[in-house]
Amino acid sequence: MTSENPPSKGGRLSREISLPLASAFSIFQGVIIVTLGLSIYGVIFSGGGLSLNSSGQGGLLLVMTSLNVLALGSIVGLQLRRTWTVIIIGIVFAALGIIAVVSPGGVVAGVNTLLIGLSNIISGVLIVAGLLAAARQGTSSPPAEMVAVLPLMKRLGQIAMIVGIVSIVFGLSMLAPTLLPSLLGLVGYALLFPLILIIMGLLILYMTRINLKLQQMS
Repeated sequence: MTSENPPSKGGRLSREISLPLASAFSIFQGVIIVTLGLSIYGVIFSGGGLSLNSSGQGGLLLVMTSLNVLALGSIVGLQLRRTWTVIIIGIVFAALGIIAVVSPGGVVAGVNTLLIGLSNIISGVLIVAGLLAAARQGTSSPPAEMVAVLPLMKRLGQIAMIVGIVSIVFGLSMLAPTLLPSLLGLVGYALLFPLILIIMGLLILYMTRINLKLQQMS
């Protein structure tokens, strides 16, 4: 602390913290996903007292995907350079998501469902494959400076593996009404989809917390 940057006297809540863009976006994404999952259950158990725009849900998720692409250059688990191609993909995703939110139903809603389902399946497969490959190449004796953060990194890897698996299941649940256009598909979609959303959102928030701890330790 210096005279130009004195310690805060307002307590813990008013203390200034360093929050990277990726972590801030992950918190936003996690809160939105958990809230969306809870709201779907509210509609299911309200007996018709509440209504929810189903195509708008997909539109909101696609808008979040577009923000991920535009702000972080990340899509389907890959970190890319923000070229014009990546920016155009982000803009197209944002446009499709906004149209689905403003104008429910139609062809755009079906395209959004397909895009979100496939992107989550691909992302989940890449995450799981990357973690399995890293586990095979792991060293038996980590560097001395890594010993202190090794438990947190191990926990982060475990949570990331769960996130990858949940992403695959989430992608399949998005495609369930298309793959199984029957009562089983619709019931599975109605009950499984919001639960997966809530689990995924909580896992994202927990991963963000671990990442912030690792940044503080380093």
